[in-house]
Amino acid sequence: MLSDPRATSFVFELERDAREKIPNFKLYLEIASLNKLTDTELLRTYKEMEEKVKVRYIHLASDSLVPDSEVEIGEEEVKEYYQSHLDDFMRPDMADLSYILIPLTPGSADSAAALDTLEMIMKKLDKGEHWDSLATGYSQGPLAFSGGNLGWFARGDYTDKKMVDLAFSLRVGRISKPTLTEAGYQIVRLDSIRTREGKREVKARRILRKIEPGRRRISQVRSKARSLRKLMRESDSAFVNVAADSGFTVTRTGLFAIGGWIPGIETSRELLNYVYGTKVGNISYPIVVYPQGEQMKESILLARVEERKERGTIPLAEATSTINRRLIIEKKKEKAKDIINKLIAGYENFENLEAFAQASDLKLETSSDFTRLTGLAEVGRNNAFIGTAFGLPVGAKSSLIEAGDDYYLLEVVSRSEADTEKFEQNRERLVEQIRNSRMQVLYSLFTAELINKTEIEDSRKLPPPDALSPSDGS
Repeated sequence: MLSDPRATSFVFELERDAREKIPNFKLYLEIASLNKLTDTELLRTYKEMEEKVKVRYIHLASDSLVPDSEVEIGEEEVKEYYQSHLDDFMRPDMADLSYILIPLTPGSADSAAALDTLEMIMKKLDKGEHWDSLATGYSQGPLAFSGGNLGWFARGDYTDKKMVDLAFSLRVGRISKPTLTEAGYQIVRLDSIRTREGKREVKARRILRKIEPGRRRISQVRSKARSLRKLMRESDSAFVNVAADSGFTVTRTGLFAIGGWIPGIETSRELLNYVYGTKVGNISYPIVVYPQGEQMKESILLARVEERKERGTIPLAEATSTINRRLIIEKKKEKAKDIINKLIAGYENFENLEAFAQASDLKLETSSDFTRLTGLAEVGRNNAFIGTAFGLPVGAKSSLIEAGDDYYLLEVVSRSEADTEKFEQNRERLVEQIRNSRMQVLYSLFTAELINKTEIEDSRKLPPPDALSPSDGS
């Protein structure tokens, strides 16, 4: 097969894939060794995710309180601001991508492989092999290291209803048959039963095999991506047209700093290598990525660089509109502070925020429940606002809060504490979320620092235009 000329592109792709993934995996292990989680960190993050507050608040917006006509910005002011804030206008190397994502969805063979593994485990258990050692060796997810320990739980504590039903259907000491659940194929062992505060609870363990795309499925999707790439290279408009004809949506990232976050996509070494080393108009080889979001699913990406900007200082002409807006906001904020001080005179004498709002003819808004991590959509994740909301007791009203360019008054309506008893049930999800988030940050910092401190001279020989070389970045 390898001597067949038709296999040339496949061999190049295979070599390129190996060269990218082996160093990437080694780097992942190095960074992961720094990414250790303690129970204290996990519990703190769990509380940040689960503790919620609801507030009433008055938004005192500087922009609304002071009309534009009362603020004047001169040309010299703009130049002076620019010269005194040159560091703020340093631009790193930037790029803008168009891309499509081809989902790596598992096939029937991948489902069968997960089931076969559990049936093999069942045979080993029948022969007397120890549950914990099999769970550690074969189960997937962070719970594997604890023998798949699910802890004590009641109905409703886990989102995987089929897994919960499975545990509650067993007798103590019994092991279920391999069963398809929301998380994948599982076997569950029931260890104990108790009644607590009138509610039945069980203690169980599981061995989980997720249904994930195997090598054959990944190879099929890569092959499809290579075919699409070939068509996309035929003309400037082909990228968009071929994507549309094939049922894929083209997404544009907008300009981003190379080596940092890539909007919509989890950063990887392979993707960074493509962005850093390619030219405008070049289309990437198929790259395995994880789209950003709560339900991150592996996908194959095809991308094209639409624009690049070299690092350097943003010219004054390009920065003028931004500086104008910044100076207007600063001047409005200064003027607004005097207006606000007059508005809130006697505020401390009112029993609650509603009474003050009515007396002052100010709009009172009521938030939905929010956490420290989500923040409030209308306010954003402003530390001053969120810290005050979680720091006050229910019924208490705040002093004037300066949050960014605006001011707020708030009153805590209700608070729900995190259910620490459910901490163990959420441990697996929590560990995965924190590790993914930290790895993304650490990797981005590492690559950004590497790019910034490395002087690279590209002395590679360019291959003929029609040569299928994996190093041409096109």
